[in-house]
Amino acid sequence: MPLTGIARNIVRRGLRKPTDRWNEGLQALAAANHLEGECRCYHLGFVLGPCINALGRLETADYGVELLLGDDARTMRECATRMVMVNENRKEQTRRCTEAAIALADSVIAETPDTSVLVLYLPECHESLAGIVAGKVREAFARPSFILTDAAGEPGVLKGSGRSTESFSMFEGLMDCRELFLKFGGHAMAAGVTLPAENLAAFRESMESSFRMQGATTVGKTTIDLVMPLRYVTRELVQELSLLEPFGSGNSKPVFAQKNVRIVSLRTMGKNGQFLSLRLRDAEGTDMQAVYFGDASEFLDGLAERYGNGIEAQLRSGRGEAYVDLCYYPDVNRYNGEEYLQIQIGAYHFPENA
Repeated sequence: MPLTGIARNIVRRGLRKPTDRWNEGLQALAAANHLEGECRCYHLGFVLGPCINALGRLETADYGVELLLGDDARTMRECATRMVMVNENRKEQTRRCTEAAIALADSVIAETPDTSVLVLYLPECHESLAGIVAGKVREAFARPSFILTDAAGEPGVLKGSGRSTESFSMFEGLMDCRELFLKFGGHAMAAGVTLPAENLAAFRESMESSFRMQGATTVGKTTIDLVMPLRYVTRELVQELSLLEPFGSGNSKPVFAQKNVRIVSLRTMGKNGQFLSLRLRDAEGTDMQAVYFGDASEFLDGLAERYGNGIEAQLRSGRGEAYVDLCYYPDVNRYNGEEYLQIQIGAYHFPENA
């Protein structure tokens, strides 16, 4: 839903309320996630929201109802702990299914290089996670992607979700072959389908045909708002940008960019080493901490392809020399009572001439 107009006003006003004045259940959920003090859109969308959402995906939403509407503090704490545990399980299942889906997509593209729409049958994927995995495959291959799995309790029936790219209207594509489905719905960027397993091949063919008819493309595109050297990243700038929050659909973060930034050092972070923390330095000598919440292994593979297999070990020890063109957004990281400037890396490219 676009975060504009009344919807943006509601979220903005809600975020102004300190966490210690929240509903007791939300306070318990924040505490279970070790959140203290200021809560921003990121925390709602990527920390607290997924905990509530994971219940309906993998278990029952009853815990969430009890958390938000109950009046017993102990029960609320137990519900919050349960929700965090279920969400961790959801993240692990998502990670495994994403790895399997990407491996399958690699084999499909290797066998049929002109594949434009990835329609992947992944029987081990829980049907409630299909959309999340489809989004990650879409990001990895810059192609519209569907993840289909066996419908629970319906032998011979497949169910799944798709995530699209800007150039391809997924709903229009589904309308072109609506006779293949038992049920379907969605919009230009996302959709859900239920179909007989015997129609899978015809579904793939129809998606490819619709992709060509729409004149869509598999070339990824990032729109940059401003080329901005790292020396312009200050606390004052971060404070001014915060006036544009909350960010979301219809009100996205500004995208800044700079070329030929040196990677001084790096390390992996996260439970499974899936993210990156980097120290950067531009040509003017400005040092900046950076984080990358995309696929760390893909970043490191690209780094090795450009600079050789030994570059990762060198950079982990603060040696070596590597450069990256990057899109970013400035932020202030708050951790253990300390604050420091950093940038969040979005798109990136390893330049050939650096």
